[in-house]
Amino acid sequence: MSLDLYLAAALAAATWAEVETLFKELVAEDGFDAVACGSVVHTTATAPPLFFFNSWPRRWIELYAERSFLYHDPAVNTASRRIAPFTFSEAIDEAPETPGKRELLNAFHDFGWVEGFAVPIHGPGGYFGLVTMAGRKSATDLTPPVRARLHMAAFAAHERCRRIGAPAVGAGSPERLTPREFECMRLVAAGRTDRDVADALGISMATARFHIDGARRKLNAETRSHAVAILVRIGLL
Repeated sequence: MSLDLYLAAALAAATWAEVETLFKELVAEDGFDAVACGSVVHTTATAPPLFFFNSWPRRWIELYAERSFLYHDPAVNTASRRIAPFTFSEAIDEAPETPGKRELLNAFHDFGWVEGFAVPIHGPGGYFGLVTMAGRKSATDLTPPVRARLHMAAFAAHERCRRIGAPAVGAGSPERLTPREFECMRLVAAGRTDRDVADALGISMATARFHIDGARRKLNAETRSHAVAILVRIGLL
């Protein structure tokens, strides 16, 4: 599948499953047979990840949880502090040698995978998205043109899934936000201060704060930045 054809189809997809099918077909041409796409909102509290799709083998997912590989995974640690895509080998080389890292790497190879590729996606308010894939081709096969193609494809898959939207977060449903609350949060997401929001909407600063705080409470967010990240995560900003 050409990248142009993939992008056109992915951006028109109506469900996460449709995006996954298209993305898997594209990356299979480059030797990847396991993919995942998800996001998390980093706050002072522990926030569970939201997976738009995940086709890694069930046994791998179970093993990953059983052995707490998340805390030893160089790819996850590297993605949290990088913007550019990277191979798993690059992340492994940068990470200190530990028993947990070695166990994860051995298990990875036991599943027949040779290399992985990760595309981190960072957004406002602590929003963090990540697209990963694993396959049986070596890093030397990931030439700059191939990496660019995978980067664009992964970003499009993540963005389309995010735009399709997720289930309501927590007890507060995003649909309950009033039009004014949405207007205020869009300005907050753009980095505007309470005074800027008030001036832009022709309301008092106290009223602007009232609407912003109302949106934060409805989204069960700890801060206004957290509220922005939640709205980004579920495709409403």
